[in-house]
Amino acid sequence: MTRIQGIKEKRKLAEVPQFKLAKLSGVGRTKLSLAENDHIQLSDEELDALESALGRAISLRAEVLAGAAVTSAHAFEEPEKAI
Repeated sequence: MTRIQGIKEKRKLAEVPQFKLAKLSGVGRTKLSLAENDHIQLSDEELDALESALGRAISLRAEVLAGAAVTSAHAFEEPEKAI
């Protein structure tokens, strides 16, 4: 598996859209799409930027999901009774 194929697979599993990864990495969305579909090769620097940005995007998504899980858990708690 090439680096770009690994990035594409992780991006899809994490549900990170191409446009978001492109914006975070500084690699154009069209260029990212072409690379993911094996039409062009990216430089090592571009691949590094994509991997770094994908890691940040996954971390941010995990934080949001963790916050949503905490909020959802509180929805099932019984309200405190006034004394």
